[in-house]
Amino acid sequence: MNLEHLMRDYAGYNLWANTKITNWLKEKPESVLKQSALSSFASLESTVFHILYAENEWATRLKYEDARFNPTMTYQKSTAELFAEFIRQSKELSDYVANLSSPDLTEVVSFSVPGFGEFSMKRFEMLQQCFNHSTYHRGQIVTLGRNLKITDAPATDYFFYLEENKSAGKVI
Repeated sequence: MNLEHLMRDYAGYNLWANTKITNWLKEKPESVLKQSALSSFASLESTVFHILYAENEWATRLKYEDARFNPTMTYQKSTAELFAEFIRQSKELSDYVANLSSPDLTEVVSFSVPGFGEFSMKRFEMLQQCFNHSTYHRGQIVTLGRNLKITDAPATDYFFYLEENKSAGKVI
């Protein structure tokens, strides 16, 4: 396995896991998705927005583009539109990664994080940060759900991604 394959696989896993969580949340009443709960973010909906925001932020850094979101903004559209935008962003990132070569992945990208400073990382390290960050907050979504008496969260472990793709005949 080489770096290109590994990053494509992680991007595919990220899209798969985000889709699983989103499809699960779509089944829940909007009032529960907006309900306040003690966590890093105020609700299930705001946690999804944070993941969307962060994935967009990392994607735009990777591509030297301007971010679509401001870190202080709240999502002003419907929950359905938030979920669609979330999956669209994850798919866009997965498609972007699918077209990166090994030299692209090892290229050092410089960027700034307001309030934290200037940084330089290899593109594959930025992707690892992005995907790990999303995984961390998907875990928070499951915990928030449990605190709100939603106990039927889907399994989004990498193992299940591999098994599902293997049983579907997809080569990873």
